[in-house]
Amino acid sequence: MSYSGKTLSSSVSRRVADVRFRNKSSQLGGPDTDRRANVWKKILDDVCDQCSLHGLNHIVGKDRSTGEKTFWSVTVICAVLFATYAIVESWKSYNKSMIDTVVETTFLSYADIAFPMVVVCDNSRVDWQRVMRLTAR
Repeated sequence: MSYSGKTLSSSVSRRVADVRFRNKSSQLGGPDTDRRANVWKKILDDVCDQCSLHGLNHIVGKDRSTGEKTFWSVTVICAVLFATYAIVESWKSYNKSMIDTVVETTFLSYADIAFPMVVVCDNSRVDWQRVMRLTAR
């Protein structure tokens, strides 16, 4: 569908353009506020139907009963409230005790840093008499 020469890609944009076109072309219907409410309801239905937030598509589903819609509405509202509460509590906790990071460095050259000494001795080439004399000191 094209509206004023531009191709609209999203379903919501197409629906809005379609409703606007119908409202401009037809002079039938009730007051202007009813038509605007109908446009916003269709937009909300479309957004909820295609949203990836779980539960919103169940609220506007045509094949859902009133009980199911009520259940999903309460569930989504509770989830949003719980998420808001968790975010606020995390923010309070962060503001109360911020994390301090201290990095200490030594300004030594690599030549001044002590490196552990590693000695590998072949067992057959050790002069045990000399080792005993050196350890006795």
